[in-house]
Amino acid sequence: MNNVLVPLFVRLNHLTADSVTVGLLAFNDHSKFFDYSFEKMKMANSFLDDNTKSYLESALKSLKESLLKEII
Repeated sequence: MNNVLVPLFVRLNHLTADSVTVGLLAFNDHSKFFDYSFEKMKMANSFLDDNTKSYLESALKSLKESLLKEII
């Protein structure tokens, strides 16, 4: 069985490539997991503009909902 771990990070600064890992997607043949940290999102949001914050939060929520829907 192959386990795949995909850290999800937000790049805070394009010049220095600083980033914060805000979530994790993990899966294998039998199960899948996805979640993200609200605390780390708060920290990342202080560096992002309003459009980027809105898009990122919407994308993470949508991904979580779609993954949970497939499990049920």
